[in-house]
Amino acid sequence: KTQIGVALFFKECLANVIRHSGATHVTANLDATPTELVLTVTDNGKGLPSKESGIARISPESLLRRARLLHGTVVTTDRPEGGTRITLRTKTKSWWR
Repeated sequence: KTQIGVALFFKECLANVIRHSGATHVTANLDATPTELVLTVTDNGKGLPSKESGIARISPESLLRRARLLHGTVVTTDRPEGGTRITLRTKTKSWWR
């Protein structure tokens, strides 16, 4: 369940980048430890509408819902050089051990 949930979260991130960001470059990083899984997706798109960069934003509802299903948290931030960074954090389950 967790593996599929993370894959669907990642897919939703990519769909949002394609639909809304105008990005030309996307990076993804997945870090897993025995206690935590962290997925970070970063793009160089137009970012979220704001006056200040580098501050946390309200994540899209679709990502919030997927993070809740994983019993995790999602943080969306603007990047100072342009674009958006989405970070999902969730505890690892027994499938890791």
